[in-house]
Amino acid sequence: MEKDIFSVSIQSLCRLSVVAKSLTLLPTHIRSSQNGQYISPFKGRGMEFDDVRLYQQGDDIRHLDWRITARTGKAHSKLFREERCRPVLLCVDYRQPMFFATRGAFKAVQAAHMASLFAWAALGQSDQIGGVIFSETRHDEVRPQLGRKAAMHLLKRLSDAHYWAEDRQTFSPEQSSQALQEALNRLYRVAHVGSLLVIVSDFRHMTEMAFKHLSLLARHHDVIIVFMYDELEKTLPERGFLQASDGVNQVSFDCARLHQAHATAFEQRYEHMKTFCQRHRLFFLACASDDDVLTLLQKHLRHRR
Repeated sequence: MEKDIFSVSIQSLCRLSVVAKSLTLLPTHIRSSQNGQYISPFKGRGMEFDDVRLYQQGDDIRHLDWRITARTGKAHSKLFREERCRPVLLCVDYRQPMFFATRGAFKAVQAAHMASLFAWAALGQSDQIGGVIFSETRHDEVRPQLGRKAAMHLLKRLSDAHYWAEDRQTFSPEQSSQALQEALNRLYRVAHVGSLLVIVSDFRHMTEMAFKHLSLLARHHDVIIVFMYDELEKTLPERGFLQASDGVNQVSFDCARLHQAHATAFEQRYEHMKTFCQRHRLFFLACASDDDVLTLLQKHLRHRR
């Protein structure tokens, strides 16, 4: 799947609509009465028989269960489980650490392509599409709606030049963590109960409050966590010196001296997020900057049951 390394365009995101047809967004388990074009526990007038109850004023006479009515002497109505249109919301992290990679593409580029694939797959299943896109200075909310227009609205936000400007500022870890925390809070306010939420981030600077927001989302929604990372963030070379810059400051460090501590810090952050997801029944998916996001989703989404 061809893509730019340092940025995305609306054209490149639209091209993903063809390959996204191979993806299926089945729910892992029902958390509410409003899940998409899938059987839900909401009892109404649908196509799938669910139960019977005593006739109530307003029930359709065509749904009377005549055998139970004759046996009990009291009118009973059949109940059915409805198919409902499920909202799919994509939460995409465009904070400063996401514009980094030593191989493949920027984590932000991977995140944009990942979110676009989910959006096109949701459109193919007639689900509602919306999302929250955020950086340290900006939050964009797209309320979930039906149709191609809703998908295009989200893709335009994902490719907005504001996020991809080269003259990026430098932000403190506190500013970065506040942006993530606020984004999760906004997602909680925007999402309708029973939504599928896909949160794509490197989850740097997670606070206790951010984890609390995630646990609240897990209570009422089907949540997919996509953990973005670059191989250099995971493991440093065993020897040699590297130079790094945030666009303003530049440092040089000895890989041999920091190799073990660096690997341990990443492993702890990774395992903490993975364990949290297991405990709260969130689907966890790790994505490297050089992974093929389509192949990754095709491989792992089929195991969401």
